[in-house]
Amino acid sequence: MNKTLVALKAFPIIDEQLEERTPELKKQLKGFYSKLGFRHSGEHYMVKDARDCHAQRMRALAEEGVTQSQFNS
Repeated sequence: MNKTLVALKAFPIIDEQLEERTPELKKQLKGFYSKLGFRHSGEHYMVKDARDCHAQRMRALAEEGVTQSQFNS
């Protein structure tokens, strides 16, 4: 998993009968994923290097025998 990309479609999932998929909603969703370190790859897709994901970093550190308290200090 350390040599992979995490990819997602940053496109709001909504109930089309109750909501409208507005440009503002799309912008908010893409902004949310940008703050998490994802970058744009096409119109609706975003990608992130798996090594930059918090859970993957913690898993890799655990494999090396480093605890989270040691990591945070």
